[in-house]
Amino acid sequence: MVYLPFFILLCTGTAATFGNMSDRLALIAFKEKITPDPLGVMSSWNDSVHFCNWTGATCSDVHRERIMFLELQSLKLVSSISPSIGNLTFLIGINLESNGFSGEIPQEFGRLLRLQHLNLSDNSLDVGGGNRFTGSIPVSFSNASGLQKLDLSSNNFTGLLPVELGTLRGLYILNLEYNQLGSGSEEANDLNVISFGQLC
Repeated sequence: MVYLPFFILLCTGTAATFGNMSDRLALIAFKEKITPDPLGVMSSWNDSVHFCNWTGATCSDVHRERIMFLELQSLKLVSSISPSIGNLTFLIGINLESNGFSGEIPQEFGRLLRLQHLNLSDNSLDVGGGNRFTGSIPVSFSNASGLQKLDLSSNNFTGLLPVELGTLRGLYILNLEYNQLGSGSEEANDLNVISFGQLC
């Protein structure tokens, strides 16, 4: 009986810590993909600094220790995007513009149901046009039902727009120019957007 209150307190504290670690672990997995990092941006992403204070990461005032914004634009980062980004489920905005990200977009973006703004444009650091996102635009984007602004311009996406994107009724800015997407796709007609960059 003497140890029971202490045991309960210990269990409660452990559970709270575990719950607050999910976003931190997702950011660490994101960081591990980045190489090189010529400006040393990721140097603040370490155990001596709370992850809410890591460069480019902003936590919610309401949902403490949950990342709301990830803003790492124009920092010369070279990487693919870790699927762990799908674990940052409180994200509202992501801006990775003007870096050297490449590869295909993880389907896990579709798990970001609160996401409103996504900017992955102009990921081309090399003079020859390398380090660009490739592949098709993920169908899973249609699961991010809160999406309002989507900028995928100046990359190397191919194929046609997924017809499922027509379900994003809140989407009002879509920029797809300077990719290798098929022009005049019927899927585009279902999108009610104010700004629609040219498809090819």
